[in-house]
Amino acid sequence: MTTSLATRAESLTLAPPRKRWGEAVIKGILALCALVSVATTLGIVLALFLPAFQFFQEVNFLDYITGTEWAPLFLQANFGVVPLIAGTLSVTFWACLVAIPFGLGFIGVITRDDRRGFHDRRAGTDVVRVDSAAAPWLRAVNSE
Repeated sequence: MTTSLATRAESLTLAPPRKRWGEAVIKGILALCALVSVATTLGIVLALFLPAFQFFQEVNFLDYITGTEWAPLFLQANFGVVPLIAGTLSVTFWACLVAIPFGLGFIGVITRDDRRGFHDRRAGTDVVRVDSAAAPWLRAVNSE
């Protein structure tokens, strides 16, 4: 009985009985899409790298990284990037300080209705409903 199963399994093939030209067309289209994707990525990298390479031939990299003044249009151009990094980090910090409490407003929905988030109360809806069995710490919050 075992040999008949083995013989039968060997006789079954996954290859189609005839050539399916539709699959070849689809494979070709997918390969073309992959090629366009790779070529686009390489083009973007080159478009960014070549001007940056020319820029750093004129500007010292250490001055760029450690400089504290950004004035690229002045007669005596300065390209210190520290103010740009500091401004980016400052905006990110303040945005998180405002957005995280609103984003976590759904915790009020989990605990009690009188603790719902500001946006939930304003809209009059419950944005998120989570069962108290979802996480062990929710059981402790719900038991208050």
